Amino acid sequence: MAQTLSADFVVVGSGIIGALVARKLALAGASVLILEAGPHVTRGELVARFRNSPRRSDWMSPYPPAPWAPHPVYQPEDNGHLVHAGPYPYKAEYIRQVGGTSWH
Repeated sequence: MAQTLSADFVVVGSGIIGALVARKLALAGASVLILEAGPHVTRGELVARFRNSPRRSDWMSPYPPAPWAPHPVYQPEDNGHLVHAGPYPYKAEYIRQVGGTSWH
């Protein structure tokens, strides 16, 4: 059964900006929910994934995308999540994890 939650504000994303906005709202007395698509991963899990990765030069290797929260992956193969248009495509990478790309 789904749980029903209520708040004055819902902040989408638990990255640095989402966390700062949520904090400022909460300090002002508002009730706040943070909605995050990515999973929570401990530092120990990330270190183990990095140490066991055959692609240590790839900083995204410890962050496989979750089926419910995909993010761009270009190595070892492009997963096609982000489609570029224009003459100068930029292969942007971001992580969908609790804390966001800046934290990780």
